[in-house]
Amino acid sequence: MRKVLLAVSVLALSAPAAFAQGQPQQGQPQQGQPQGNIPPYTAEIGPRQGDWEAFIGGVGSSNGEFNDNTLGVTGSIGYYVLKWLPVSLRQSYVTQLGSRVNDQHRFATTVGADFQAPLGRWQPFVGGVLGYEYGDSNSGLAGPEGGIKVYVNESTFIEGRMRYGWLFDKTFDWDNARAVYTIGAGFNF
Repeated sequence: MRKVLLAVSVLALSAPAAFAQGQPQQGQPQQGQPQGNIPPYTAEIGPRQGDWEAFIGGVGSSNGEFNDNTLGVTGSIGYYVLKWLPVSLRQSYVTQLGSRVNDQHRFATTVGADFQAPLGRWQPFVGGVLGYEYGDSNSGLAGPEGGIKVYVNESTFIEGRMRYGWLFDKTFDWDNARAVYTIGAGFNF
């Protein structure tokens, strides 16, 4: 009799737990239905309209004797107005050092807009920048840029970019321009 009572007691205690496993609890989605508070995952590579983008990259060059060196870093935050049109705010720092040049430190704050071809993993872009360069010398800055983003997964990319910027100081000399090459990584969120 004791064995029967013990078996009935164990069965009575385990039945509600076994019954509850098959039923969704309050606030839980039913099996096969997406959760309401998490956006749906898509395997689409690259950005979508309304996405944000963060980027960090580096700049560097040296001549053959390593006595004229340029090193720098750039970062940006951008917003995709359209799937193929990011607008971004960028900040960069570049220093030039070596025995052949006077040490120089330059900062640049620019706004850029690019037309980006949504071609899967490889997304080339072309656009322009407008901003201000300051530090050892102060000048307005404007010019074209282009490059490519290579997506390593749905939202993370490696980017190579070239900007050709005209510097507008007091003389507004069109021959006063500088090419800046950048490589780095970023992600969309």
